Amino acid sequence: MKATLKFFFVIGLSIFLSNCKKGECLGEYLISPEDLKIVPFSGTESLLFVKENDTVRLECWYKRDEIRRVYPYNYAVDYYLVEESSTRFTGEDLDLDLWIHHSFTEDYSHLSISFRDLNDEYYGCTKGWPLPLYLETYPGGQWIEDSLTIQGFTYHNVFCDSINCQGNELFIIYYTKEYGVVKYEFEDGSAWELLEIDWNDGSHHKIPPH
Repeated sequence: MKATLKFFFVIGLSIFLSNCKKGECLGEYLISPEDLKIVPFSGTESLLFVKENDTVRLECWYKRDEIRRVYPYNYAVDYYLVEESSTRFTGEDLDLDLWIHHSFTEDYSHLSISFRDLNDEYYGCTKGWPLPLYLETYPGGQWIEDSLTIQGFTYHNVFCDSINCQGNELFIIYYTKEYGVVKYEFEDGSAWELLEIDWNDGSHHKIPPH
């Protein structure tokens, strides 16, 4: 009898501890389908940028979409579900990171962009926008160009933002929903400009497709 009671006690305790460790979801902070489309890449593309007489091709290293558990404090069993989508392009001279994330401390998603010129040793230069992107002026130095011609092609509805990086160097980043980063301008007026996208869909074409 005692052995039977001990057996059921151990089973009950195990179930209780298991339920305690499982925790409960305190909320879901997921990225809307509209916001996910802000980064127009599937993870197989390559980008060609030019700067004066230099060119660099960036290959997509990875694209990751994940929903993970975030615990609000140490040793917590309750958690939030937070979604993230990250895309990295890398080349010999440049790295480009595009990151969509929704924080459980805020009620909207962000698009963060890091564009690093490895030759000029500018690292960790990151800026971004709250989502969704609307055709309106944002505070804090952000603005929109109705049209902007880069490498012979006119882009429309270009989102722009000035960035202060290491040494208070000023940069301007230009972004479109259809093509991603189209220009990254330095304080001296030089710039990396998007010349070509290989969508890796069986054809290779410049932008815009002719």
